[in-house]
Amino acid sequence: MQDDFIQRVHRCRTSSLSQPVRACCEYISLHLEDRLSLSMLARQTGYTENYLSKKFKRETSLTPNEYIRRQRLEQAAFLLRTTQDDVQNISERLQFCSQSYFADHFRRYFGVTPTEYRKQETH
Repeated sequence: MQDDFIQRVHRCRTSSLSQPVRACCEYISLHLEDRLSLSMLARQTGYTENYLSKKFKRETSLTPNEYIRRQRLEQAAFLLRTTQDDVQNISERLQFCSQSYFADHFRRYFGVTPTEYRKQETH
């Protein structure tokens, strides 16, 4: 966890993102297990949803929802490597609407299912 924290701090300090987008990214990374929405992020920054969405996309090349999903998938991979939690529990914990939705996006992002990923990483 310490390495993860150090990497996050380093990314924030060396990032070319504006302060509001950087703040959104940090908020997202600290609240991956909570329900997140564009309206919540907009309130955090004081921008309208439309303006924040465009600014976020311009600076990160991802919409806020795409960024949230990617961060959750990265966290899922970390949990698969470091815990014995079952896939269903990880899916629910990270706010995926169903295990099949989670598995589908995980496979698209990592090229393998969550179960296959765990087997590869533990051997």
